[in-house]
Amino acid sequence: MSFIPDMDHPTSWINNKLKFTKIISAFVEHRGIFHSGVFGATLATLTYFFISPIYAWAVLVGFFSHILLDSLTRAGVNLLHPISQLHIRGPIITNTLQETAVLGVIIVLVAIQLF
Repeated sequence: MSFIPDMDHPTSWINNKLKFTKIISAFVEHRGIFHSGVFGATLATLTYFFISPIYAWAVLVGFFSHILLDSLTRAGVNLLHPISQLHIRGPIITNTLQETAVLGVIIVLVAIQLF
């Protein structure tokens, strides 16, 4: 579920797999409403009531892990969009060795937890 926030980016993985989502990226700003905690909470709540509580947890974990990691970048995220302008930014520059190194550390930490 971590791919959902990037529906607003025209070259994202989800837009390459699900062609109808490209329409969304034509009308909304990247890291706007789809990168909002408000959207994530709403999506998880709808998933809980209309699909399944276990899928709602998957949405919560996947969505908010994506938002957390994006908040570490210089572009950041507006966590409460459209309610307020709570913009959270970090020091990481996207598409650099720095970002790859952070990803590597996260993968190692997750692997340690799994094994």
